Parts: sequence; structure tokens; C-alpha cells
Amino acid sequence: MVKIIVPFICAYLLKRQKIFHDGHSTALINYVIYFALPAIAFKSAYNIDISANFFKLILTCWLVTSVLIGVGYLTGKFLFKLKNENLKTWLLVISFGNTAFLGYPYTFNFFGEKGLHYAIVYDTLGSFVFVLTVGFFIAVGKLNVKEFISFPPAWGLVLGFLLRSFNLPRLVWDSIEFVIPSIFPVIIFAIGLSVDLKQIGLYFKRSLFIETTKIFLGAFLAILIGKMLGLSGLPFKVAILEASMPTMIFTAVLALKYKLNHNLAVSSVSLGILMSFLTTPFIVRLIHYLF
Repeated sequence: MVKIIVPFICAYLLKRQKIFHDGHSTALINYVIYFALPAIAFKSAYNIDISANFFKLILTCWLVTSVLIGVGYLTGKFLFKLKNENLKTWLLVISFGNTAFLGYPYTFNFFGEKGLHYAIVYDTLGSFVFVLTVGFFIAVGKLNVKEFISFPPAWGLVLGFLLRSFNLPRLVWDSIEFVIPSIFPVIIFAIGLSVDLKQIGLYFKRSLFIETTKIFLGAFLAILIGKMLGLSGLPFKVAILEASMPTMIFTAVLALKYKLNHNLAVSSVSLGILMSFLTTPFIVRLIHYLF
């Protein structure tokens, strides 16, 4: 965990010293999305074992997110009496997890590169497909398949699957192996630049409820649904870890773009990132203890 926390703290402190600013995080995230993630997605799709667990992993993600949306609707509408834009924001932040920018480094740290292959499947074919369909429908009342089709890591997966039967030159793999180690410190550094502690205070109680529900109920649902589907082994463990990730950063983007409650989204994202430094090691210990 220390190697994840250190770049985060350094990025935040350097931003406070005005050496970096929020805009720099955009450039780093673009590096990840448009260059590094497609490379690692390609390798994962090329090498991953396509078995029943592969499809069960994706289905687990969809079902966990669906239940969280239902819980979000009930708690938002009837417990917190939210309406319109506030309710839409609530549904987004309590349902969709940070399965890429936090999920990848955490999975790699605790379950290695083989575990990372399953995390990429969970995120790209599970979580990201869901947020670009159901998530966009919640935000604006329509689907957005175009976003998924133009998403670079999705193309990395597609190419990896299509080329599985071909022996690729060593140059290809050497290039990918050179890129992969850069992705995790860059992601964590970018997250450190994007966290806004001031925003947390604006909606602290609501954000705390959101993140506690998202993290712990998400993990519980992954255990329950994974067991029901017969998911097992490393894919099952990765599913639990990914389901326990706090609020997806992309939900704050949706909230800003479609004039929802952006402050609540940013507060939840920021608090969730900080909470994950404590909750993730606990959940990983629980996974190892139980399974």
C-alpha cells in the first residue's frame, strides 16, 4: 500500500505548492486512456483464459451495479428526499465504482499481473459498458454507445481478442512490457492532483453514506452474486475487490457536463479515494481470510 499512497501524497503536496495544478492531471489521464491502457488491455485480451469465469465476471459486475442503482434510488428518494438533478447524481455516485483508476493499481498490487487481466475485463466490459449505457441514461435519459466504441482501451481489447490465434513479433511484446510499469504511478499521481479536500466538507455526511454503501455493500454483493453464479478462484477475488472500489471519477465528469450536482459528485469521489487507502487493505485481508 505504501507504494500507492506515496505518489498520491506527493502529487497533492506538489499541487499545494503550485508546482502542478488540476490541468496537469488531464494530460496524465489522457496518457493513460489513449496510450497505456490500450496496450495493457491488448495484452490482457490476448493472454486471458476465456472460460465460464470470464463471462460470470462480467455478469457479476452488471448485477452488482444494478442492485446498487436500486439501493441508491430507495435511499436517495425516500431516506434523503432527493429529486431531479440531486437524485440523478446520487444514483451515479453510489452505483458506479472507480474500477480503472483505483481498481487497476490495487488489483496489480494485491493480485499481480494475472489478477490485473481480470480487472481490465471487469472494468471495460462490465463497469464501463454499464456506465456508458445505464449511467448516461440516468444522467440525460439516453444511451451512449458511441462513447464505448470510441474508447481506446475497448479497441485494445477487441484487437487482442482478434489476434489471439497469431504469433506476434517479440518487438510488440517488448514495447508493451516497457509501457505497462508506467501506468500505475501515473494513475495514482493524476488522482492525487485531482483530489479536492475542500469539496469534501460541502457534502461530508452524504458522501460518507455514499462511499460506505458503495464500498461495503458492493463487496458483499460481489460475494453473494459471485457465489450464486459459481464464480471462483482469482476472478472471484478480483470481482470482490473491484466491486469494493469507491465512486468512479467519470461520474463527476457526467455531473459537470450535464449540469447535475457536481459538488456532491466531487465530494464523493475525493472522500472515496481517501477512504480506499483504509478500506481496500481490510477487504483484501477479508478476501484472503474467507477464500
